Amino acid sequence: MRVSQPCAKVIRRARKIAKHLGSLVLLPEHFILGMLKMKNTATRFLRKAGIALGEVRKAFFKEIPRFKEHKGIEPRQSNAWNIVMSRAASLAENGKRNSIGTFDVFAAFTETDGIFECIFEACKVAFATIRQFLAELVTSERRYADKVAIA
Repeated sequence: MRVSQPCAKVIRRARKIAKHLGSLVLLPEHFILGMLKMKNTATRFLRKAGIALGEVRKAFFKEIPRFKEHKGIEPRQSNAWNIVMSRAASLAENGKRNSIGTFDVFAAFTETDGIFECIFEACKVAFATIRQFLAELVTSERRYADKVAIA
């Protein structure tokens, strides 16, 4: 499944961040860092939820390893990246969207607890809020789909 233009822009930014930090692999964390610097559905939601994006970004940035010896090398996709993108494609498909959006990737990242919860203690409250929002969003989408089906 293809990615939307805003999502592709975030992925390009994530690649630049990974390259700048000397990471040999592109991680979902790089995507989050890239996303937090841009205006998109996910960051609008976070702001509405009262989450300080700068603080979340600092927490992520602090935890991501840096490798000076690899700085400037083009990163390859990590297994974690592939898992998150696969889940994002499923979310987009289930939502009847024809492309993966930034919010799909963000939602997929919040669902993959094993990847981030042990690393990003400072962000647990934010992700709990996001999970609750996503659950409500899915419920409202189902209600809307039911209304359309009945009409």
